[in-house]
Amino acid sequence: MLKSLFLVALPAVVVGWSQMGDTTAHDRITAISMDFDFDTFPCVAFGYNVSDGRTNIPVVAWNGTGWVQEYERESQFAQGYHEFILKVRNNVKYIGLKIHYRFGSVLNGAVGYRGSYAFHNQLFGYDIDSQGDMVMLWISELATSPSYPGTDNNLVVIRYPQSGWVSYPAEDHFTDQIYINKQTETERVTDVKLIRAKTPNTFFGAYVLGGMISIFDDVRNAANPLGGSFPGTAMDITYSAKYGLFVSSFGTSNELEVHHMPEGSNDWVLLGKPIHKISERLTKTHIRVTENGIVVAACEHEEANIITVGIYSVEMPGQWIEKNVIASGPVTHWEMGVGGQTAYVAYSVSAKGLTVVRELLQYP
Repeated sequence: MLKSLFLVALPAVVVGWSQMGDTTAHDRITAISMDFDFDTFPCVAFGYNVSDGRTNIPVVAWNGTGWVQEYERESQFAQGYHEFILKVRNNVKYIGLKIHYRFGSVLNGAVGYRGSYAFHNQLFGYDIDSQGDMVMLWISELATSPSYPGTDNNLVVIRYPQSGWVSYPAEDHFTDQIYINKQTETERVTDVKLIRAKTPNTFFGAYVLGGMISIFDDVRNAANPLGGSFPGTAMDITYSAKYGLFVSSFGTSNELEVHHMPEGSNDWVLLGKPIHKISERLTKTHIRVTENGIVVAACEHEEANIITVGIYSVEMPGQWIEKNVIASGPVTHWEMGVGGQTAYVAYSVSAKGLTVVRELLQYP
């Protein structure tokens, strides 16, 4: 069930965006992903073309005063890495790769960035549980085969245990494939997300099928979405054990919307439309929540050189505060994250270089 929340004005104090260290000099940036370690400092992975379509992926971490490169994945394939997702879990870094739009693997930093057994995929989201096992929500266009596990257009959850990475080459250890739904010619899955909850080894999953967003909290009961489905396209999800589940998405009116399911509730509350001048590209959105209930949502602005961040307080409900990150030229790739009480935005301009800015989130 979907409810609306009427908003009242709320004064806020915010500090301006400041750049963190130097901008990297790499040209032809292909993608950016960001996550956070226990110290709340960001880690960033970004891809850049080397030659002949090959893509390398450096992983850099902020140490408090500057960026330190911890690892660089060199392309094994001429087709390059077109998408990837960085996760920092239990002080270990993981990189989920999509290779040439068809193959995938997850690299484990605890074992020298060995890759998991490969898989065919269209879309995937993954996270790591407290034992180091990988749990993945994915959809594949190929049938299951001995060489590469596939799901014949089914949306499923699979598990890959930590032991699969230890042996080399990686073993075919995919287990526990749980069927959720199947694509049809008219209804296609266009986005998926998977995040771990605060309770050990529990996860939230989300997917967009036929223009409807569904979120589930138990992979064995994924056919029954939490609070029912609601319209939307590209989306992101985040969770707080204190405040509950939050979803940012592009609704039917091409406006960014934020839905909230408070902890202990089964109903979605519409927290409003945090950003008004959004891009027609509508490629992606990000949402995060701090420990004291500040919700941060972001998407592309209608002007190509701006990423807009919306800020809201669950503790003192009021209006969304918009903050623009203004780049020197068209933003081609970007990522937003929150560590502690600070928002971070990483972006590239015209696919050249990587810049990271931050802003302290303060409410009276």
